Amino acid sequence: MKRIIFSAACVSTMLAIVLTFTFHARAEGNKPFTNQSLNDKYGFHVLALSLDPTNTLGGSNPFAVGGYYEFHGDGTLIGADTVSRNGLITPRQYTGTYHVNPDGTGTLQLNISSTFQPVGNFIIVGSGKEVEIIFAVPGNLNAFTLRKQHDPSGND
Repeated sequence: MKRIIFSAACVSTMLAIVLTFTFHARAEGNKPFTNQSLNDKYGFHVLALSLDPTNTLGGSNPFAVGGYYEFHGDGTLIGADTVSRNGLITPRQYTGTYHVNPDGTGTLQLNISSTFQPVGNFIIVGSGKEVEIIFAVPGNLNAFTLRKQHDPSGND
């Protein structure tokens, strides 16, 4: 009888330990996102359209942008890119701010110039390796994916 009680106590203790670790592991996997979730450099390129409301250019004017955003984990970022439009190449550097919501969505604003500060909405995907973003710039259509430039696991 003592062995049965001892065995039942061991099984109960082991079950409690397993459930505790299982719950803890599940809770770790469901941590809410924060600004710290973006704390690395992400590269991108986009082929976009600038819409011509007067239709003097045939309705749209395509352009391309390629560069990076470096998120600092505190709601600030720096960025650099190159814009190609109408045969001209224009390099740019800028700062910005961002906010990540607990569900992995968020907003960011780039401070490219005093007259051009585009706002974008994004969602973090791929376990933080990618960020899907769309910008709300009147007269422009552009949406693209930011991709982490360095994978700390060594799977670059």
